[in-house]
Amino acid sequence: MRQKLTDRFLQACKPAPRGKQVMHWDTLPGLGARVTDKGTVTFVVVRRMPGKPQPIRHKLGRYPIMTLKQARAAAIDAMAELAAGKHPGEERRRLQEEQRKSDEQKFAAVAERYKLHITKRRTAGQIKQLIDRELVHRWGARPIASISRREVIGMVEQVRDRNGPAAARQALIYGKRIFGFAVARDLLANSPADHVSALELIGEKKPRQRVLSADEIRLLWEATSWNTAADVEVHERGRWPVAPFTRLLLLLGVRRGELGSATWNQIDLDACTWLIPATHSKTEEAHLVPLPLAVVEIFKSLPQFVGGDLVFTNDGKHRLGGWNRFKTELDRKIGKIERWTFHDLRRTARSNWSALGVQPHIAEMMLGHAQPGMHAVYDVHRYEHERRAALELWARRIAEIAGEVPPASNVVEISVRA
Repeated sequence: MRQKLTDRFLQACKPAPRGKQVMHWDTLPGLGARVTDKGTVTFVVVRRMPGKPQPIRHKLGRYPIMTLKQARAAAIDAMAELAAGKHPGEERRRLQEEQRKSDEQKFAAVAERYKLHITKRRTAGQIKQLIDRELVHRWGARPIASISRREVIGMVEQVRDRNGPAAARQALIYGKRIFGFAVARDLLANSPADHVSALELIGEKKPRQRVLSADEIRLLWEATSWNTAADVEVHERGRWPVAPFTRLLLLLGVRRGELGSATWNQIDLDACTWLIPATHSKTEEAHLVPLPLAVVEIFKSLPQFVGGDLVFTNDGKHRLGGWNRFKTELDRKIGKIERWTFHDLRRTARSNWSALGVQPHIAEMMLGHAQPGMHAVYDVHRYEHERRAALELWARRIAEIAGEVPPASNVVEISVRA
């Protein structure tokens, strides 16, 4: 018996007998409400397909998640498909599969797979940010096969004009890698970045040569005075963490990422050493850094957070980000140093080590660089004593520049010369 289904009727439906189901048919032909012994109400459509002897029973949705109005509309669509010889469920699965394949081939999805592919790289976080900012933001919703070479060229030119040649070069590098990743996985026939030349669009890459002068070092040192834990609370003034972080970069010549990833269990303040693990080193080799006394004192002044082991953090568990913002605050405080980067401090340290008479192979080891050629094969000595003496000499030189100690003589200790 058919009756017009209403919300009141459906809400009043009693559960079917145990192990049974009860059907209530609507006045709309083919639409019914199935009630189980648990009281679950489900809308179904029943109709024969042309040339098929058995009727097709197709589930529409569960009440009240699917409203009665929605069920009637869905029933009309389903019966139209059945009348046309299409099974609604199979058609839905076909459309979902087409949508899945379409989504997989969008640039954002391919970029996400590439980011997972590089997740173990030391600089994975920075690479992911660049990809999202310059590439996914631009092409994320597009099928990767629809992106043309002209658009790749336009992206490089826009990034170059907005953020400079270095940013444009990086955007092109990782654009090429993502397109190549897609080609290798048969998601793309050819890379639109092929034959796009960084040299022609951006120009020759010029190595940066910025080295801070003695006056600039003095200004930087004055701006990064560190008043132990009292300054931890004054984030807005750029004291924590930029002040100790900047001084440590200058004193040790290490990379920003290495220092930003440092943990307390890597640092032995009694032995005055810091072991940078291979996972945090650009050369993928562990690097032991001797710590001069000035550095040990800075580390002793830093807060240690409960719940984690990271040195530069606000909770012990998560690395600090936003270093550009911290540096902007520091630049405002200094005011008189022309454009510089944190990496310039590493170059400044290396240049001054040479001026202090440190032998080149020792200075390169202080930077964590691998020994060149046959030196790496036959000379496995780590020169820790010489490196420690050189870093102490550099720390004293910084103190002289800053006016914290009187200038010493220009005689270089023989141990530094190895």
